[in-house]
Amino acid sequence: MFIGLGLACIYYSGPISQAIGRSAWADSYLWGTRNAVILFGFLVMVIWVLFACGVFKSASPMEVQATF
Repeated sequence: MFIGLGLACIYYSGPISQAIGRSAWADSYLWGTRNAVILFGFLVMVIWVLFACGVFKSASPMEVQATF
């Protein structure tokens, strides 16, 4: 699900950046708002893969171990 969100952010980075408008911070540090949207989409995909591989533990009751 989140892989699709990341891919959509990357694929539609042009229209998304036009809808958001120019960001001064992104223009000065990331070479443009479109690159910031692409980077966000890539980070969403990487973080989701790390969750799927078990690098980060979720807070679901099924994964919580009893302490007593």
